[in-house]
Amino acid sequence: MLELLLRQVLVRLDEIEEKIERTSRRSLSAEDRRRRGQLLPAALAVFGDRAWCAAELMGAALNAVNEHELQLQDVAGAYVDAEQGAKALGKFLARIANTDCAGLRLDVVGKGREGRIYMVRDVRLSKSRNPRTS
Repeated sequence: MLELLLRQVLVRLDEIEEKIERTSRRSLSAEDRRRRGQLLPAALAVFGDRAWCAAELMGAALNAVNEHELQLQDVAGAYVDAEQGAKALGKFLARIANTDCAGLRLDVVGKGREGRIYMVRDVRLSKSRNPRTS
């Protein structure tokens, strides 16, 4: 009985998470969705499973030497300007946080002196081990 109730709660939680994801996707502009698709795989390749902040992303973009860092440079360059600096980049990261794209998700994992701390996660891996999806 308890196991059945737990399964029902977990199924409902998955439904709620899907609704939140759909709502988040609708609120992103086409440009944000395109840039998110560019950023997530590049950030995963550059930072791996290490947490990072917007300033570290900017550092990798400014010192780009490989294909993935050049992708970060392209994304960061779209949001950084002389007037606002990197503020627009931070707002972009906040907009795309906790949304999935091609099996990747940008998670907010903390807050530091320089703002939010992020990590890209491969949600395909976590869902395959997640008891709620089986």
